[in-house]
Amino acid sequence: MERIEITPSEWEVMRVLWANGELGSSDIVTVLQKKREWKPTTTKTLLSRLVAKGYVDTKSVGNRYLYRPTIEESMAWDDAAKDLFSYICSRNRAKKLARLIDARELSHEDIKLLEATLMQAKAKSVTDIACDCFKGQCCCHLQQS
Repeated sequence: MERIEITPSEWEVMRVLWANGELGSSDIVTVLQKKREWKPTTTKTLLSRLVAKGYVDTKSVGNRYLYRPTIEESMAWDDAAKDLFSYICSRNRAKKLARLIDARELSHEDIKLLEATLMQAKAKSVTDIACDCFKGQCCCHLQQS
């Protein structure tokens, strides 16, 4: 599948659809007006964009349209994470990930999940990670002799 590209405002709409499944635009507007001060036309414009991108499908029921996501939330998050980490030197990704974890409130269950994930990753870990930047994009080349 092609790379999923969703704007921050489109994420808001997608989150409503992922949480609720199939909804009419008025239902989506109602949910988002609690968080954002968007006019209904703003939400409908975002829905139109998401339909055009193929991330949302519509179904006509009587005189209204129902909207449903065509992509899974996990797929969108995976793409967003890949995109974010593509801007970071491969040698610094663990440090950035640690900062993300440190900056968030986590439950005991969250910690257990992270520990289990790290144990699985440790079994597949390597001694050294090669820098994937072009010379001048990071300071790795300064540390090499």
